Amino acid sequence: MTDLLTEVHTNDKCRVLIVDDDEDFAQSLADILESHGYPCAVAPAAEDAFSVDEHFDSQVALVDVCLGTEDGLDLVAELRQTKPDTLCVLMSAYAELESAIRAVREGAHAYLRKPIDGDDLLATLESCFETVQLRQEEAEAEKALESANAQLERKNKRLVELRGAAERFVDDVSHEFRTPLAVIKEFASILADGLAGPVTDEQTQYLGIIANAVEDLTNMVNDLLDSSRIESSLRRVDRRRCQITEIIQSVRPMLTKKAAGKNITIVEDIAGKLSDVFADREKVGRILINLVVNAVKFSPENSQVTVWARKGRYGRIEVGVTDQGRGLSKEELKVIFDRFRRIDNAAGMNTRGFGLGLHITKELVWLNLGTVHVESTPGEGSTFSFTLPGCDRRVILDSYFGLLDEFHGPTVVSALAVVPQNVECSLADIHAFLISECRPMDLVLDDERGDGLILLGWTDSPEDWAQRIRAARTTSLKNNPLLRLPEMRMTTIGTWTCPEQSQEAVQALLEALSGRMEVAQESACD
Repeated sequence: MTDLLTEVHTNDKCRVLIVDDDEDFAQSLADILESHGYPCAVAPAAEDAFSVDEHFDSQVALVDVCLGTEDGLDLVAELRQTKPDTLCVLMSAYAELESAIRAVREGAHAYLRKPIDGDDLLATLESCFETVQLRQEEAEAEKALESANAQLERKNKRLVELRGAAERFVDDVSHEFRTPLAVIKEFASILADGLAGPVTDEQTQYLGIIANAVEDLTNMVNDLLDSSRIESSLRRVDRRRCQITEIIQSVRPMLTKKAAGKNITIVEDIAGKLSDVFADREKVGRILINLVVNAVKFSPENSQVTVWARKGRYGRIEVGVTDQGRGLSKEELKVIFDRFRRIDNAAGMNTRGFGLGLHITKELVWLNLGTVHVESTPGEGSTFSFTLPGCDRRVILDSYFGLLDEFHGPTVVSALAVVPQNVECSLADIHAFLISECRPMDLVLDDERGDGLILLGWTDSPEDWAQRIRAARTTSLKNNPLLRLPEMRMTTIGTWTCPEQSQEAVQALLEALSGRMEVAQESACD
C-alpha cells in the first residue's frame, strides 16, 4: 500500500482504520484484513488519523500505543470523544502491555500484543464486526420502535377522538329519546285510564304492551347513558348514611310490576335489624332493579325471586337476588359481567337490551365501594349478590383502599381537610357542593366533630385540587348569587402511593377524621 488511504469497496465487513508509524507492519495488517473482506485505511501518525478518516468513516480503529513521539492512548481518547461509535483496538509491544490493559478498562474494545498473530487479529476483528452489526441492528430497531410509537400515538389520539365522538353521540341520542318515550308512555296511560273515552279490555291489553315496550326502551336508554357516564367518569356519586331496607322498599313497586308479567312473586328476606350502610341510595336502588329485572328475564313463569340482605363480614352488609331460573354454565359465568354481553334465555331467544345491565351493575357496586359475586348451578337458578360498607369510618376506608389495591393497581391518592369559615349554611350544603365537584371515586367524609369534611381523591397534587374547588365555588356563586356557600379553609392531609402506603393512609385519615391530627399545609379557599 503506497498511498495513505487504501479502500476496498465492499460492504461485507466493517471498515478498519490502522494507525501505526511502522508502514510495513500496517501494510501487512491491511493485506490480511482486506483478504478477509475488511476495507482498510492506513494513517502513519496520530495527526493523520482524522484527515485519513474524514472520507473513510471507519467503524474500527487499530491504534498502536506508541506512535513515535506520540501517545496512542491520547488518540483513543480523542476518537472516543469525537466518534463514540468507533471501536478502538489497541496494539502494544510487551513493554506497553500494562498501559494497554488500562486503556481497555477505560473503554477500548480490545488489545493485541505485538507481534500480532493473524488468527488473533481476525478473531478480534470478527468480535468487532459482531459488535458493529449488533449496534446497527439496535439502531434500526430503535428507529423502527420510534416510528411504531409515533404511529401508535397517532392512532391512540384518533381513538380518543372517536371514542369522545361516540360518547357524545350516545349521550345526545339517549337524551333525545327521552322526550318522545315520555310522551308515548303518558298518552298510553291516558288512553288506558279511559280519560280520552272508553276502551275495551282488548285495547287495554294492547296499551299495556305498549307501556311495557316503552319501559323496556327507556331502560335501554338509561343503560346507554349510565355506561357512557361511567366510562367518561362523568357520573357523580353521593355516598351517605342510609338503610338498605328503605332502599329495597323504595324500589319494591317497580320490581313487583316488572315481575307481574310472568306471574313471578317477589319475596323479601331481611336477616334481622341491619346497621346503616355508606352508599349512594339512588345507585343501590338501580343495582337492585338491574339484578331483579335480570332474574325475572331468566326465571320461568309462576316462580319466585328472592331479594335478601344480611350482615356480612368485616363490617359490611351483603345484599342479593336469588332466582329459580335455568342457571348459568361455567363459560357464561366468566363473561356475564362483560360489556355488551348477552346471554340467551332458556327458550333460546335473545333477551332485550344491549347487554349492559350486569356490566353497569358491577360498575355501580364498585362505585359504592363494594364487590359483586355470582353463584349459579345449571338447572337450579342463580344468586347475584353485592357488598356495601357499613358507616364505620375504618370500614369505609378499608373498603376504598381495598378496591384500589385489588382492581386498579398502583395509584396516587391525596386528602384535603375542608373547614367552613362561617356558619351561613349547614355542613350538608357544603357536602353537596363538594360531591358535585368530585369525580366518581373521590370520597367525601364528615369528621367526627361535625365541623369539617375530608376529601380523598386520585391526585398527586392536592394544591391543584384545592384550586379547582376554589374556582368552582367562585363560578357557582357568580352563576347563582342566592347560593349559600361559605368560605372554606382547605389543608393538605397527605399524599400516598397505593398499595404500598394504603395502611399508612388509612391511619392518617382516621386521625384527621377524629381531630387528633394537625394538618399544617394550607390552601385557603376564599
